[in-house]
Amino acid sequence: MKIDLVEVQPCVKRITVSVPADKVREEKASVISEIAVNAAIPGFRKGRAPRKMVEKMYDKAVAGDVARRIIDKAYKEALESNNLRPVGDPMVEDIRMDDNAPFSFTATVEVFPEITVNDISGIKLERRIHKVADTEIDKVVERLQDQHARMEPVEGRGVEDGDFAFIDYSATKDGQPVQHFNGANRQTNVSKDSMLEGFYDGLAGVKKGEEKEFPATLPKDFPDAELAGAQVLFKVKVHEIKKKTLPAADDELAREVTEFDTMEQWRVDIRKGLEKRYVEMANEALEEELLTKLIEANPFALPPRLLESQTHAMAHRAEERYKSYGMDMKEAGLDHDTLHEKMRGQAERVIKEQVILAAYEKASGVEVGEEEIRREVEKIAGMMGQPVEDTFRQLAQRDGLEGVGNKAFTTKVYGEMMKKLTIEDKFVEETDAK
Repeated sequence: MKIDLVEVQPCVKRITVSVPADKVREEKASVISEIAVNAAIPGFRKGRAPRKMVEKMYDKAVAGDVARRIIDKAYKEALESNNLRPVGDPMVEDIRMDDNAPFSFTATVEVFPEITVNDISGIKLERRIHKVADTEIDKVVERLQDQHARMEPVEGRGVEDGDFAFIDYSATKDGQPVQHFNGANRQTNVSKDSMLEGFYDGLAGVKKGEEKEFPATLPKDFPDAELAGAQVLFKVKVHEIKKKTLPAADDELAREVTEFDTMEQWRVDIRKGLEKRYVEMANEALEEELLTKLIEANPFALPPRLLESQTHAMAHRAEERYKSYGMDMKEAGLDHDTLHEKMRGQAERVIKEQVILAAYEKASGVEVGEEEIRREVEKIAGMMGQPVEDTFRQLAQRDGLEGVGNKAFTTKVYGEMMKKLTIEDKFVEETDAK
């Protein structure tokens, strides 16, 4: 078998293959024998018809099978002999098959780039770790206080900022109902920051059981253009007023809602959790910075069809996210083409990361074992709040273990890379971290 390899462009190879005529005849004889076993030809029992007759009656099927088998075998041998890693299926052309003549064809195929990562031991990076502030711990405690707050009825006064009022409300414009404003016994969080200014001012001070009508001017940026800046007449009735009462941030709350005996123990645990999270975020940022340097120091081309496929997939997922969030791409200044182009750079970075990590793995002998995969599954189980074995089973059922393995591989390779770098830790305040 004669195999010629030509580089059409980076990561695109054209393979020209010529198979000797005797090999073609052997393959053809094999195909005819297989067809003859089950061939149903009038006047002959199954499998007893002469080979020449079988060949004549099934000539097109024989030719097709022979061509497919030779191409499959020859293409596989061409890849192995030239140590090529194909991306996707080849484009096969110029197939020539004549009796008593060599069989030939060309196959154009994209291949993964083979690179050698330059020495990284001289790279210096700064890991910026956010320093945990007491106010952040306070916010965690406040969120839990809010989750365990009591709603207590208010008597003897009207609605105030921060109350929860249960109201009927409606609005008219020029005597006609405004559909946007219509609710019955609706719980409303009374807040000057989030309510329409005119509605907030009119509702403030209304007591339980009272009704009130008041005019209000809608904002000029109101979503309904016909009502933007218009004056409407609101009508409200207050059924009930409640005030949220937070439990005290003391040892009793800690014992009630956490595993700790004192508030101080709980705050220490919150700090540890935030510190761990910020270290993880700093490491992720460090990996991104390292990847940028590696891409700059190791330039290489990518397979065009692979890049296009990755770009299309990422753009499609982005479009689906916009839809699921109820967002309009046009309002964000995007359409299919601009989103596709925007995603091309991200897709290129994703693929280059895969190539660089694979090259580093090959050169350094990094291997991912069951222990690393289990650690990744344990992280997922922790986020989902369920047993590790249940998470393993669910991932296996959804074919998700491959993704977990890829994540474990990425984590381990970056970990090995970091050992060779010079990394300086810098702890930064919240304002410095932005």
